Amino acid sequence: MTKTEEMTNFLTKMLELRAENDLVVDKVCEIFGDNAFDSPLIENGYKYVDVAVDLAEKYFVDTGEWLSWFIYDNEFGNNKLELGVEGVVYKICNIEDFVAWFILNVGEDN
Repeated sequence: MTKTEEMTNFLTKMLELRAENDLVVDKVCEIFGDNAFDSPLIENGYKYVDVAVDLAEKYFVDTGEWLSWFIYDNEFGNNKLELGVEGVVYKICNIEDFVAWFILNVGEDN
């Protein structure tokens, strides 16, 4: 499996898990109020995500923390943020955009 496939699979699974987790968080906040969002019950779930992202950054040799940027800042492309490299601007709107940008500018597809 190529790095493109591996990264696409990883990010797709992370997006699916985030959607499932958001449903749980919404339900917990509905029952216990918005203050529940900062509770250990919710906070611990996000710690696992942070560990997975850290490990993926090491695996994909992402020293610039671009995976973190894509997942947290760009919200898997939902914010449609742009990345500029050597005068070329790339609009990152989804997983495919990000993986293509990453392989082109950061990693190798091997």
